[in-house]
Amino acid sequence: SSYRSGVVHIQTVEDQLEFKAMKSRISELESALAQSALENRMLSTTLVVASQSLGIDLKKNFGKKS
Repeated sequence: SSYRSGVVHIQTVEDQLEFKAMKSRISELESALAQSALENRMLSTTLVVASQSLGIDLKKNFGKKS
């Protein structure tokens, strides 16, 4: 037979535009999250290297009042 199996979605033009905008926003947010994670990793690595160079654990000692 010539019947198609599956679900058919009927959308208005406005729905299609909103869906496209949401997909675009998701892509922007995923990119921002990836950038943030990369910056976090870079700063964490910098902290480890600086701690090793100075011979103290900057993570533990950061923010402590002397």
